[in-house]
Amino acid sequence: MHYYIDIVDACNKKCPACWRGSRVMENSGQKMDLNLFKLILDKAATIRSQTPNIICLFNWTEPFLHPNIILYIEECRNRNLRSTISSNFALKNIKDSIRGVINAGLTKLIISVSGFSEEVYGEYHRKGSGIDVVLGNLEFLSTVIDKNPRTIVDVHYISFPYNQHEIEDFRRFCNKNNLNFIVKKGAGYNSAAGQWFNLLEPSLLEKPLTLTSDWKSEVKPCPQIFDMCSIDYRGDLYLCCPFPYLPNMRIGSFLEMDVADILLQRVTHAACRKCPIPRRDWTIMDIAVMQEALTSRPDCVLMNP
Repeated sequence: MHYYIDIVDACNKKCPACWRGSRVMENSGQKMDLNLFKLILDKAATIRSQTPNIICLFNWTEPFLHPNIILYIEECRNRNLRSTISSNFALKNIKDSIRGVINAGLTKLIISVSGFSEEVYGEYHRKGSGIDVVLGNLEFLSTVIDKNPRTIVDVHYISFPYNQHEIEDFRRFCNKNNLNFIVKKGAGYNSAAGQWFNLLEPSLLEKPLTLTSDWKSEVKPCPQIFDMCSIDYRGDLYLCCPFPYLPNMRIGSFLEMDVADILLQRVTHAACRKCPIPRRDWTIMDIAVMQEALTSRPDCVLMNP
């Protein structure tokens, strides 16, 4: 299970295809309490999953805005949990934090970029520090990784039609600094995160799906729900990672919900009926998890007429 946990409620960038960047989700600057984080990790260890538990200290935020991020990575390491950070790396004075999370046992670090020159980079990664700060942090990261190669580092170049000509420049920079370079196709550029807006407002008034005893034919497992959890800085669980933290997407307090409710309230959420994310066929583990949840919540299933 991937747990996407935002330990700080803010991002320094205004990327137009991001719910946070477009400020559908406003920055509050609030931070997750470390003790709350520990409790979330402890509960996550009790939930059955067909994939290993991985703690991602990001979803709609920039994790290096948290001044004590190293402590959160240490808590993951203390529990033998894999940890991942995704960052824009466009922050000054974070070299101590970069070195600290690597030394604390961070499993994977992803850095997202969208251009090699300031003009091209700033087209998508808007506001705040520019590409010169990113490149400086990457060069510093390279020296840290040389001494501690256990952390996987991937530089993701978000590819759009306008920035194709700088891909090879960035690739050469990464090769020079022994950093893994991956081109990722961008989505939703200039949409102000609008590609799924039609799923949000209608779902406010819709009723959740009612399952019958033929539930395997009524729903199919979505990886976003069966394999991932999205949790904000307050410890609130939301429908899934692609959606923003809006009231109609809130499921409840992660710590206060039992495992059955966490799954069933998400599987039957109204927004899932219109969501374009591909589903998968039922696996043996999917069926087992659903049957276990339904056994403790028999009122969720109606007999076929």
